[in-house]
Amino acid sequence: MINIKSYTLGLLCSLPIISADAASIQAATIEGVQGAGVYAVDLTPAQMAQLSRTPNPQLQVLDSQNQPMPRRMHTVMQAPTERWAPLALYPWPSAEPLTAEDVTSLQLQFGASGTQATLRLPHRAPLSAQMYQRQWLLVVPDTVEYQPNMTLRLDLDWTSQAQATDVMIEGSQDLLSWQSAGSGSLLQAKQNTGLTLKQNRLNPMGQYRYWRLTLTEPLPLSAAKLIMQQPAKPVTERQTVQFLPTQIAGQWQVDLGAVWSVQAMRWDIPINQVWAFNVQVQRPAAIGYEPTWYTVGEARLHHWAEPPAGESPQKEWLFLDQPTDGQIWRLTGQASSSTLNVELEVPKQQLLFLAQGQAPYRVQIGQTNNAAWSMQLPEQTPKTQAATLGAWHVVQDVLPWRQYGLWAVLVLVVLILAGVAWRLMGQLKKV
Repeated sequence: MINIKSYTLGLLCSLPIISADAASIQAATIEGVQGAGVYAVDLTPAQMAQLSRTPNPQLQVLDSQNQPMPRRMHTVMQAPTERWAPLALYPWPSAEPLTAEDVTSLQLQFGASGTQATLRLPHRAPLSAQMYQRQWLLVVPDTVEYQPNMTLRLDLDWTSQAQATDVMIEGSQDLLSWQSAGSGSLLQAKQNTGLTLKQNRLNPMGQYRYWRLTLTEPLPLSAAKLIMQQPAKPVTERQTVQFLPTQIAGQWQVDLGAVWSVQAMRWDIPINQVWAFNVQVQRPAAIGYEPTWYTVGEARLHHWAEPPAGESPQKEWLFLDQPTDGQIWRLTGQASSSTLNVELEVPKQQLLFLAQGQAPYRVQIGQTNNAAWSMQLPEQTPKTQAATLGAWHVVQDVLPWRQYGLWAVLVLVVLILAGVAWRLMGQLKKV
């Protein structure tokens, strides 16, 4: 026979115990707030990683009365920039295809004399009279470093007056292999009003060390400039991490502890060494499946004491096509070091909030306040003031009354069922 007392006691004890302890949430005090206004809190990569673990609705800025403040995450952007560099300008030196010996001779002339009227290749036939001033070589200085997403423009000047010609643009890194890099037109004409109309700009494609212009009409070019325009891009900050060797030779790995958004990577290459890496990031996988590795870039790096002609002394950076999110990163390749210190460049993030309550203010994660869902700070805000974020600490949160009510209903249902069972057992005993 069933022991009703034991059964009822067991049913009650099987319910989860309502702990007197409150649920844990995390908070960090915002320091440096002086009165009302919009404040910008600079976030370190570690702080950004901490916040990235929490869905946006659970991220709140609260005042001393637990009232949510309008807030939003903000990526700090750098204004567009433009700079220019003068190009060495030469008539193209030969009607015949160049050889490696020709290239060596030309590069010696670049270094010895700078810009000059002609380049001499004694064993090569010069350009014909029909091609004179129709083919030009433009040499980019060694000091110019191209950046990803950079827009290039060629500005040209010439000595003649009325002129119109179409231009075919080619680019090369070694003077031997040439790639099509676009086309354009150059024009100079005097209008009836007396004003001179001049179109002297070309927009090449690609990023090359050498440019070759082929014109449909001869044009006595006298000067050339390379205009480099960098569009607005995120401001970045750098954080050094250490990649440790794995059990596989030529492989290093790091676990950042949280997801970081990485835009570029830099290695400190010892002098007179060449390193090469395949850069991968791990993507999470469904339960029961192995994580997947994705290649996000290939790095070919060097550091020369005396660099070869036409090559920069150092190449230490790998710029990713776009910011890449990942927690676990892996390098596969060749390096002369057991551990690798790599500088990661990550977009700089800020937490913007409007201080319109009672100080002190704090950032809190892990608890959702429905009232805060609509408290999104507008994109256009007044000038911000600087504030800082203190250390994270665990705080206590009171359980909501709805949770208490749910447990009370469950206990009441169990007691009712226990009472019904008790009466049934009593009736069975009388039979």
